Amino acid sequence: MERKHFIMIISVILLVIVAIITIQERGDFKIVDYNGDPIYYLDHNTKPFKIESENQVTVNGEVYEEGTGIYEVGTYEIVSGVHKKTVVIQDVEKDTSYDFYFIGSEVSAYYSSIFLSRNTNEAYVWYLSSDFFQEDNLKNRSNLKLMHEIGETSLDKVISEATEQVKNVLARDENAYFHLYLSEDYYQIEFSIMASLGLGNHRYEVTYLSDGMTSYENTLQGEDYQHFLTIQNQFLKDLDLIRKTKADANVIDDEKMIFAATNLDNHHFLLPYAELVLGSDEQIKAELNDRIDTRLFSELYGQLSEEEKNQVLSYLNFNVEGLEEWEELDRPYLIVTITNPVSSGYSEEAFANLWDQIIMQYQESHHIVVRMIEEVPASYQTILTERNLTILNREVSLELLELIGIPFQVGGIVQDEYLMLSSDHILFLFGTVADLPYPFTELYQNIAFLNPQI
Repeated sequence: MERKHFIMIISVILLVIVAIITIQERGDFKIVDYNGDPIYYLDHNTKPFKIESENQVTVNGEVYEEGTGIYEVGTYEIVSGVHKKTVVIQDVEKDTSYDFYFIGSEVSAYYSSIFLSRNTNEAYVWYLSSDFFQEDNLKNRSNLKLMHEIGETSLDKVISEATEQVKNVLARDENAYFHLYLSEDYYQIEFSIMASLGLGNHRYEVTYLSDGMTSYENTLQGEDYQHFLTIQNQFLKDLDLIRKTKADANVIDDEKMIFAATNLDNHHFLLPYAELVLGSDEQIKAELNDRIDTRLFSELYGQLSEEEKNQVLSYLNFNVEGLEEWEELDRPYLIVTITNPVSSGYSEEAFANLWDQIIMQYQESHHIVVRMIEEVPASYQTILTERNLTILNREVSLELLELIGIPFQVGGIVQDEYLMLSSDHILFLFGTVADLPYPFTELYQNIAFLNPQI
């Protein structure tokens, strides 16, 4: 009888244990990173995470939506059934960073060279055209790693390679902090890579680099502060969606959102003449002024050490062909930039008259040279050679001439790169102020204009 009673008690105990285990299993859950790998050190974690469970889960008292990522710094109390876990997302050290450069224009290439010259961190570099940099000189820097997709026009391929590089960095340094340098036209790269990996603002910073004239096509002119707040709130909502659900980064498709991003603490914008895009609303300007660096390229270059200046000159395609005798001249150069005069609407007679005016007005004060951006028909080239004008290599960089101290002014057809020159370099332009693209219509209202007189 006693044996029977003992067996019965044991059976009940076993049934209770099984029941408890079953209940616990039903409520159990796993904490995983965005790759689906378990996170073990929950109390000092830096990774964004997701929760895997077959049952309802609450996070800090709110029902968790399955598949949603959690990425912000904080402490999270997670409950499912009888199970409770505390997960912490800690901030990371920001003393050093892993840097990524995505350069899509000549103007942003110049600005990026400033940062590259100072860069001692592990850095990955991509650029759209091989004309932007002297590749061999970049390769001489052991910390700079050129990406395989240099010159690739498909951003999807570039983003795919860069995403794998970021993942590789995180695999060996889960506390990694990143810095992106982006040509502003590529602002969506941030969202396609960093946000899609669930990395919050505390894990990276972004420096947008001006692309030249296109920087001023996207403007807050005419916007009031309330509408700016609407843009900013929509941006934050879309960014949160990408981080939590890996939504398509193209959900952020309004170029004005670059200003909303600039307003975040981890974003900066290198944009000379920012006043031309910020508009007149004082509240907008007050919020964004401190986030935008308006220094010209020459100003940034002037703040470098001699070694860093030499690095910049070695990275960029520096060419002074046709100006080799500059130190022996007693007057500055006048570099007149021209495109195909036929496409500009000049007959041969008008073109000749234009150059006769230039020579008459400026030959005593300047040494006149011609910089061709496009091929010029032979008959028009004859007009130039008959006037003993020096033809410059089209790759001559005006910005670099300024840096090394060659005295010069420019005239002729307006170019993107003029935005990187101080205004006293601009002597005259062809046409009228009405012919200029924005923002030159604002910048050059007091510049002299030269036209054929026939």
